[in-house]
Amino acid sequence: MESTRYLPIFLSWNTTLEISHPLLYSDIRDKLLPNFLLEHNYQEYAKRATAQLDQLVEDELLCFQKNNKQCLSHDSAENMIASKPYKDSELVMRDPIIYPAVIEPEINEYNDTQVIIAIPTSPSQYIERIAIRATWCNSTLTKNKKVKCVFCCATSDISPYVDQFLKEEAEQFNDIVQFPFRNSYLNLTRLQFSSYSWIANHIPSAKFIIRSDSDMFVNPDLIMKKLIPYPKKDFIYGVLIDGGVPIRHPLSKYYFPKWLFAEDRFPAYVSGCFY
Repeated sequence: MESTRYLPIFLSWNTTLEISHPLLYSDIRDKLLPNFLLEHNYQEYAKRATAQLDQLVEDELLCFQKNNKQCLSHDSAENMIASKPYKDSELVMRDPIIYPAVIEPEINEYNDTQVIIAIPTSPSQYIERIAIRATWCNSTLTKNKKVKCVFCCATSDISPYVDQFLKEEAEQFNDIVQFPFRNSYLNLTRLQFSSYSWIANHIPSAKFIIRSDSDMFVNPDLIMKKLIPYPKKDFIYGVLIDGGVPIRHPLSKYYFPKWLFAEDRFPAYVSGCFY
């Protein structure tokens, strides 16, 4: 989810990437965002960001070899705490649930696709999309050409430049679908339904849809070899969570008040990070 804390970074910042150990992902990611005053199009930004990302990979590898442990860490509070308390009205899904796309790929490249990996990203997650295209969803690296990734996005409310860069990125890679509602954590359900509807209506050859977070590492070849041949119909794969407990703290990103769900345990479900 995007946050208004990125706004000052968009306006003025130093693009020099200073590395400290351990490497804190959120701090480094801020430095990998575009500088819209200096970088006038997506191509200019991507050239600089890709070079910095390559350097980060080398730094992380050297740090791991030196310390024998992972050096890239995450701010767990950033992942768990909402940017501001939710209003009751925000916690209720309202129509419409499914929206038409405002940006979508040319379908010809997807004619023979059997498996679509749908990856929800915020519009400003350029570096995550760059990394995924360069690694596990790189068509030159995977053996099976019938698997394709599609990045699914809502609309930025930070700056019009964010969506403009996204449009240029979509024109270059032909793998982005964008929908006309605000990017937010609470709109993820709307994003999922809109994405599934778009895939079903535009890629009829697709037999399976995989939903993956942008911070997952997926093995498409293993999926095609081990999971897809499994002879079941109308099934869902994932990490089963049975007996999950609703989080009642109002400042949590995952806040679930009693009035919305009164039970003490959720019904069984699969984890949303990958299924």
